[in-house]
Amino acid sequence: MITKVLGYVLSVMGLLGLLLTFDKVKELTKVAFLESITKTQITIVAIVLIAIGVFLIFKSKSSSTGSKEVPIYHGDQVVGYRRHSA
Repeated sequence: MITKVLGYVLSVMGLLGLLLTFDKVKELTKVAFLESITKTQITIVAIVLIAIGVFLIFKSKSSSTGSKEVPIYHGDQVVGYRRHSA
């Protein structure tokens, strides 16, 4: 759960970083430390953040669906359940 949220946060931060590479957006924000950073550097950092975020999102999805309960039979009756990881 935490990794999925962290993945979404990093992905959104990366998308916002890509948005900052546009001149009109950069003029509207007027953040002082962004003026010393080039568009290429912002783009690289943004793409890395998006890639890490997407990796964390997909990693959390595959691990959460890995185990499920399967029935234990005694004859025709279900006598219990056990966890089975696929």
